[in-house]
Amino acid sequence: MMRIFIFLILWVILLPSCDFRDNRLEQINSLPFSDTLVIDFENLPMPNEKSSSGTHEGRFYFTFNFLDSMGLYFYDFVSEKWESNFFQKQGPNGIIKDGPFLIINDSLAFHPLIGLSGFQLVNYQARQVQNFKFPDNRFEVGKISDKSIHFDGRFIRFPVSFSKSNWDEDYVSEVPIYGVFDTYSSNFTSLMKYPEELFGGTYSLNFLSKTFLVVNDHIYLNMAKSHEIYKYDLGLNLVEEITLQSQNVDVSNPGLLNDQILNMMNSKLGGEYSSLFESDGFLYRTVSYLPNSSNNSVENLNGYIEVLETLRFEILKFSLSTKVISRYDYSGSPTSKGIGDGLVLKKNSNLYFWLFDKVEDGKEKFVSLSNISG
Repeated sequence: MMRIFIFLILWVILLPSCDFRDNRLEQINSLPFSDTLVIDFENLPMPNEKSSSGTHEGRFYFTFNFLDSMGLYFYDFVSEKWESNFFQKQGPNGIIKDGPFLIINDSLAFHPLIGLSGFQLVNYQARQVQNFKFPDNRFEVGKISDKSIHFDGRFIRFPVSFSKSNWDEDYVSEVPIYGVFDTYSSNFTSLMKYPEELFGGTYSLNFLSKTFLVVNDHIYLNMAKSHEIYKYDLGLNLVEEITLQSQNVDVSNPGLLNDQILNMMNSKLGGEYSSLFESDGFLYRTVSYLPNSSNNSVENLNGYIEVLETLRFEILKFSLSTKVISRYDYSGSPTSKGIGDGLVLKKNSNLYFWLFDKVEDGKEKFVSLSNISG
């Protein structure tokens, strides 16, 4: 099902890094599967690279774009039943264009209008749509997930992007990456910038890759090439830096070149912190990397693609209360039936990772890893 858009994130190779810091480190653990979740898509269309997906209140959901409508499908983990909804793309309450569609709460979804400098709030229960326009056309919604948005009824918080050349040495100090948008006035009231440690340098956009995670009243910034996790309050004030470091990630800046492929390879070759999740007081930081022996054979793009078959993931589990770190390592290669970190389901406080192990057509398998959750 999700082979295309999951595999796009599986790009990494290992280089040495620094020593661990203050947080206590437990031993590296093996990862037997403790539980398996199989989702039967029955006669529904299978999600593709244009689909959105996530979990909300005990249900998995995904979208599928048809020619004149968008399907929204919910799967209940308890009843194992599907619920289907359809939204027209035309008319006053139409979904204006294809793009991300992410559930905020029991009635609202967030739909960015990529390229149109705005977004829609969609009441998917009442089939009503509100359109919002950014005050500056240089703003767009950034890379989002179902866990990177916060809405309190008036202010909506989400990742943003801003049109400016990253060759500019002031790029990282001036460009906003996350915003608080007032739906009453259609203006941003607060904007987050890149961490100050990056100021004064020029970087490829690959090096500056990032994800956001909203947990209760805090927003976590996970930089692909930073050992720190940055914790902000809802006003976007930095309140804490959490060191959650892997020896498989080199955070030194390889520089900025005119070749986008080389920029990508130079950034990915050192490993990256690819995703961040939370469950029951623990943060789970995923590290994507390739064994060091594979790194020696990479001379061009073809060689780079070949060594992706040895891809591995490391999970850093961090207790927000005790500050203890546990480390886990597993295969991320499709050919070895590894695990992808592009889609993680949450059921009964357990995290289920999508498994590269085809059950049969129309079914997908997710696995909970021993000692990871709970």
